[in-house]
Amino acid sequence: MVFFAALAVSMAGLADAMRDIATGTAYVVWISIGAVATVAYATLVDGEPMSGVKLALLVGIVVCVIGLKVLD
Repeated sequence: MVFFAALAVSMAGLADAMRDIATGTAYVVWISIGAVATVAYATLVDGEPMSGVKLALLVGIVVCVIGLKVLD
């Protein structure tokens, strides 16, 4: 049930974002939020190790998404 509730909220957020920004940019933002949130969850809850390189790559994803939004 939690999965389906989260899926509905996620899809609603994507649909809302697509009203204001380009489809490609909205999709990249949506995917990036999911990727960063998944790694954060795995690190905080499951104890997955966080290396400096992994953190730098996650920051790179966030910076690139911000760049896409600024240019859109």
